[in-house]
Amino acid sequence: MFQLEYWIWIALAGIGILMLLSKSVRKPLQYVWYGILYSATGAIILFLINLVGKNFGFEFAINPITGFIVGFLGLPGMGYLAVVEVFLLH
Repeated sequence: MFQLEYWIWIALAGIGILMLLSKSVRKPLQYVWYGILYSATGAIILFLINLVGKNFGFEFAINPITGFIVGFLGLPGMGYLAVVEVFLLH
């Protein structure tokens, strides 16, 4: 009838639904979601800064850590990355 693989996927989906309905698990998943959202926003900002900065020979590395720093801290995070880039990496 059904293979074992399908039953495993059905069980995982059921556990996932129960986790989403439970208040004790919803809050940590919300923090994970915010982390992903901040990282994506920071990466987009870094990409836009790099578009302008490459004309002046100044670019930032775009990776999950720098994306999260800029997304979470905002302008102070961008300043921190600029200081690290200028004084430590060049």
